[in-house]
Amino acid sequence: MSANLTKSLLLLCDLQGSFKPHIHGYEHVVQGVNKVLKVAKLLSIPTVSTTQYTRALGPVEPELKPGLDALASANLHHGPTDKSLFSMCIPEVMEHITDDIDRVVLVGIESHICILQTLRDLRLLFPTSPAPAAFAPPTGQVESPPTHLPMINRNRMKPLHLVVLADCVSSANAFEVPIALQTMRSQFNVQVSTAESLSFELVGSASNPLFKEFSKIVKEEKEATRASATFWGSRM
Repeated sequence: MSANLTKSLLLLCDLQGSFKPHIHGYEHVVQGVNKVLKVAKLLSIPTVSTTQYTRALGPVEPELKPGLDALASANLHHGPTDKSLFSMCIPEVMEHITDDIDRVVLVGIESHICILQTLRDLRLLFPTSPAPAAFAPPTGQVESPPTHLPMINRNRMKPLHLVVLADCVSSANAFEVPIALQTMRSQFNVQVSTAESLSFELVGSASNPLFKEFSKIVKEEKEATRASATFWGSRM
């Protein structure tokens, strides 16, 4: 349980082993996601994963299996659900965004396609402010979600905070990533964070009873975090 009492949901998008030769910094993305999975298990954060067309692209990245299995053992992992839609906003995922969820955290690939479209759809489904001019409907009209999106509870009163972890997403072409992150910030009101930064935010305080265990994870991942920071540089 996190000190700030915020109920979060982690979405893991299409990290499949067959993408390894094609995604920029794939190994660093996997390392970052593994760290997030450890923190999710510690803080009892439910996690939903998807795959993209496994018949051709294969299963989830094998290096993520221990972390996902650990979550599953605590009934915290749901999936992976195979999909053809680029967005993760399919019924099998959306059913886990219940009224008590305050924050959705997104990791995976690719930044400018599946990640971006998922965040776009989530913001259309759970608006927090008037749409930017480029996305606003004509005066007098009410914007409706695209027809590919599932029906949800439109009477939800509280906003849904969206977060993407910049060190846990990537694309085949490196130049796509910062453009996608900027679009997420400016158009969809998404917080761009990192695995470590968000983890500390979730833990909230050194007085959290779980802080000692959390500190062990930080120490275990120290070298991987440092390598990731060096690799990604200032792209965030």
